[in-house]
Amino acid sequence: ALPIYMPLGPIAPGQWISLFGTGFGPTQPIAASITGPDPVPTSLGGVTVTFDGVAAPITYVTDGQINLVVPWEVRGKTSAVMNVTAGGNVIASRQFGVAASSPSLFVDTRLPPFFPAVALNSDGTKNSQSNQAAAGSWITIILNGVSSYAGGAPPVTGSVNGPNPTPTSAVVVVQGFETGPLTPWPGMLSGLYQVQVHLPATPGGPYDVLLKVTVDGVLAGPFEFYSPTVYQSSGMVWVN
Repeated sequence: ALPIYMPLGPIAPGQWISLFGTGFGPTQPIAASITGPDPVPTSLGGVTVTFDGVAAPITYVTDGQINLVVPWEVRGKTSAVMNVTAGGNVIASRQFGVAASSPSLFVDTRLPPFFPAVALNSDGTKNSQSNQAAAGSWITIILNGVSSYAGGAPPVTGSVNGPNPTPTSAVVVVQGFETGPLTPWPGMLSGLYQVQVHLPATPGGPYDVLLKVTVDGVLAGPFEFYSPTVYQSSGMVWVN
């Protein structure tokens, strides 16, 4: 049987998710500007999405897709009802389970079973097969759905992270590698996090390195589902 790589699961506070369907909104895509310090809009192209009545920040909308961030207000709940409204009418409704955390590594899902990670080399450029990281350097990977924050309260829903965010208390383990602290991604809508990973110093590349991530003991996606078994997959980065 073919595996499923992006299953429907519980949502988490501050998690970025995508909705797919038809008739959501305009045929021409509309993207929100994420510049800060103003919050990201909760209505785009006449489309709004609420979770138990709380409007979600929307970053992208078109006829077949909506990208949004689950409001932090769902924290502490076990379920939440999502309503999608377009042109003043509710066009879709669904109840989701809510998890305290549902971490995943940002990856390119087009090349299974190992997925290229969305990662930045030490010079800030995007890691790729044609732009490898230097052996022994630190790269930055991006995590979603972690639902961690510094202090006693989560960020304001829709807020943009400042330039020097405080590290969270979450413990991130990248199997076999030294890692730095988990911090909100500067200049990005709250809910995305970054962590640095120390690559092996072995020369003689280019070669690929596979990253498996755990956050506070919870395995992070991507996952592969060969019913009824679930396997943790890896994010892949290139080293030279």
